[in-house]
Amino acid sequence: MMQMANCRYDPVLSEKVVEGLFQNGIINKDDYKDFENSKFLSSANKLSTALLDPVYGSATQDAAIAAVYTLGQEHAILRNPAIEGLSSIKTYVGKDSNKFLMIEKFSC
Repeated sequence: MMQMANCRYDPVLSEKVVEGLFQNGIINKDDYKDFENSKFLSSANKLSTALLDPVYGSATQDAAIAAVYTLGQEHAILRNPAIEGLSSIKTYVGKDSNKFLMIEKFSC
């Protein structure tokens, strides 16, 4: 849930993009045989285009922050982890935002 509150996802490898890179000859198996080969780094960089970084929208972030806040309020065992997580988010949400005000109120 904190990943959503932070608007972070783990990158996802697109198999379709990898297949396309191989099918179109942009990279090939031989590029990866020798780590010392200059083609290895070049091909690895090309392969990194298959890593997709999905992002959460602000509605998802708002809902996740509210959920962490509520869980921390209602369950004593979750209060300290919720405060820690939300405090780190507070450093980059705008001070005029409702998110900041909710986190500030909770942290006190």
